[in-house]
Amino acid sequence: MYVKWSGKIGQFATMYPTRPNGYDMNKQLNLSDQFKAAVALEALRGDKTVHEIVAKRQLHSTQVRTWKGQEIEGMAGVFSDKVKKAKNKDDEIKKLHANIGQLAVKNDFLLQGLER
Repeated sequence: MYVKWSGKIGQFATMYPTRPNGYDMNKQLNLSDQFKAAVALEALRGDKTVHEIVAKRQLHSTQVRTWKGQEIEGMAGVFSDKVKKAKNKDDEIKKLHANIGQLAVKNDFLLQGLER
């Protein structure tokens, strides 16, 4: 929340739930994965505190800490064999689909020969 002075004498300052850059606080921000990763990496480096990152990027500190935790959890996957196995499975699936296509073409050709 940001305080804005109404300018009238005798009135209190009004609290507005808006960000200085014009975003509505009630609106959900759709941030890209690259942006989230960059913020989490910045938090992991330790050059700046989470509060400095929050002030710079106009985010909530809980969100930055959550992204940082998710990045730490995901780092183990980079070095695990699961990622390599998943890529190998994708290649194997492509080869099997190609074989299925070839067999379907041969089957159609042989059915046409039997119908004559």
